[in-house]
Amino acid sequence: MSDRLIVSAVARGTPIEQVRGTIRQVFERATNGCPWLRPNDTVLLKVALNSPDPYPSTTSPLAVQVVAEALQARGARVIVGDMAGVAHVLLAPDGSHKRTSRSCYERSGMGTGTSAQFVGFEERGWDAGFFHFHDPKANSWPDGFHLTRLVREVDHIITLPRLSSHTQGGITLGFKLAVGYLRTDSRMAFHCDGPFYTSMKGFVRGTGLTRGLVNSRRFFEKITEINLAVASRQRLTLCVGTKAQVTLGPDRAVPIVGLRACQIAPETGLVFASDNPVAVEAFGLAYLTLLYREAPWLRRLIQRLVMLPNRQTPALGEVSVWNHPFIRHALEIGLGSRAFELDCTGTPDRLEAELRGLLELR
Repeated sequence: MSDRLIVSAVARGTPIEQVRGTIRQVFERATNGCPWLRPNDTVLLKVALNSPDPYPSTTSPLAVQVVAEALQARGARVIVGDMAGVAHVLLAPDGSHKRTSRSCYERSGMGTGTSAQFVGFEERGWDAGFFHFHDPKANSWPDGFHLTRLVREVDHIITLPRLSSHTQGGITLGFKLAVGYLRTDSRMAFHCDGPFYTSMKGFVRGTGLTRGLVNSRRFFEKITEINLAVASRQRLTLCVGTKAQVTLGPDRAVPIVGLRACQIAPETGLVFASDNPVAVEAFGLAYLTLLYREAPWLRRLIQRLVMLPNRQTPALGEVSVWNHPFIRHALEIGLGSRAFELDCTGTPDRLEAELRGLLELR
């Protein structure tokens, strides 16, 4: 595992071709030219496709395009995959589902400009499409969990999160992205430990997948531990932060009440990547914390009011980066390391200093 986090700045208004070039440079430097990749290997690009909403509610289309092209140029077979959230795609035990991840992918625009194949994890059905995973380190899941069989069939996985807040998890970066691997029953198994479970039950009503509220306070641990199932194939996490969603989330609007998330295009966007998942998560959280401060005061007030009933999730900036439950638990179970160096290109001195301060780096 590398001890570097590669970061490159992209000024607001930079032409798309230059942004593409920056993403490619970050990818190449962070992977050291992909020495792990052999011709005809299959690579899964795990994206954030929680909804049909466009970037930054979901993964940047440019991230998908550029990374897919870089891999295909080396002879790889590239698959883009995810299963959207239960508010949009609901796989039931009888194999039926409402809408499809494929339709969400098309509507989001994420696949624009790429020839990579898309796979919705629900497409193979309840039994054929998923397998049971158990790991002693995943002690928040004593009975294990079910996730897509595709992770056993690919040679490598690259995670492409977006930069976003989340009304339940506080943030949705690389570790939260692993929820997309899960079958619906396993999704509900961690949600019943978390905030706003009543609304989640409404999405699966009539399927037999509702549970009682457990409240074991293992919500964050359960989410983080999903990543153990893919750690041996995980090669890189890369995030394009030319836009960010800094309140509410993960969708562009909160279901039912219709409140819209605050989305911004920062003056200095950042593209960052590492094969150390903890480094990317910590940096993304630090950057998102700074961007949250740029949100209009009314949007921040709405965020605080919406989050009041959520007594499990720290607000942005409320706890140190290293004490955030996702990151703290990831370190406990060995998903990455806190020991990394920032390798920044074009980042304004003041911004870099603020990020280093939040990350407690020299």
